[in-house]
Amino acid sequence: MARARSSTSPANQLACAAVSSNLALRCYSYEAAFADVYACELETELATRGRTLDLVERPGDHPFADYAANGSVSEAFEFVLERLRDC
Repeated sequence: MARARSSTSPANQLACAAVSSNLALRCYSYEAAFADVYACELETELATRGRTLDLVERPGDHPFADYAANGSVSEAFEFVLERLRDC
């Protein structure tokens, strides 16, 4: 069931926030997560404003060690470090 968009939703508020145009955004979500709906909403809200969200969806709902093993943890740190290096 699709959620109704609200101009006061957290996704809308974040998308409307005054942030640097060179801010890179990545969101990790697992396919069955309750947060997946909000990540998709944020992706849509940002797209309407010409911004992009790199949304990475993978299987999940398991221990943190599994996320480290499937590369999500190191990939997230690599993403941040690459952006800091480019500053």
